[in-house]
Amino acid sequence: MGVSVAVVGMAAPDAAAAVRVCKAPVSSGLATDVSEPGSRRKALGAWVANAKSAGAQNPSWRLASNKILKCARIATGQFDCIARAEPCSISQAAPGLPRRGIRTKEKPIAI
Repeated sequence: MGVSVAVVGMAAPDAAAAVRVCKAPVSSGLATDVSEPGSRRKALGAWVANAKSAGAQNPSWRLASNKILKCARIATGQFDCIARAEPCSISQAAPGLPRRGIRTKEKPIAI
C-alpha cells in the first residue's frame, strides 16, 4: 500500500548557485620580518595589495584558490615568506551561463 503526497503551491523563486570565479595567480613577493608570524602577515598583506592591483575587487585569502604560503628562516635569523594564489570572488551565476529556475510543476512525493 503506497502513500503519495502532492506538493502544491510551493514554487520557489529563481535561484542560482553561488560560484567562485577566480583570476590569474598573484604573488606577494618576498616578505621579511624578525618573526615567522610577522613575515606571514606581511606576505598576506602584500598578496592582497597585489591582487587589487591585478584587478581583483575585494581579494580575500580565505576565498583564494590554489593557495601557497611558504616561509623559511634566512641566514640573518629573520624569516622570509611568500604567498601565491588565484584571487577569487563569489558570483550568484557562473559567467556565461544562463540562470536556471526551479521546476514548479506539481509532482507527488512517494513516502
